[in-house]
Amino acid sequence: MPSNTNHVCFHCRTAVRRAKTHGQAVPCPECGRPCTRLSYKLAIPPKHQPKAWQALQNKIQAYHAGQAAYADQMQQRNKAELQQRIARIKQQAKQPGCGSKEHEHLSRQLAEARQKLGQIQRQQYISHTLEHS
Repeated sequence: MPSNTNHVCFHCRTAVRRAKTHGQAVPCPECGRPCTRLSYKLAIPPKHQPKAWQALQNKIQAYHAGQAAYADQMQQRNKAELQQRIARIKQQAKQPGCGSKEHEHLSRQLAEARQKLGQIQRQQYISHTLEHS
């Protein structure tokens, strides 16, 4: 049985407890807007303290910005590593004495690396498009 977690609506300053949902936003019972899921460790301020709610919202936004920056950093690192790997594989394939079996193996590695690089580039394109829309 899934455990309950806190969801808050910063617009209404309302908190609700619901089962953990993955990919599904919990609607606010007052306004119907999607609620933000919180860690059980975060204290939810009383409704009549707007400054405390603003501080909580700022804390959540800073956390999400940090997570996004870290994800971008890791994506850039993986992209650079894949580009270097592709260059090494191409260089190995050009070496004299590269047999047909070894060449086949390198071709599979190259296709795999190119596929992973393509996935990263698609993710970056989608992220960039969403940021600027």
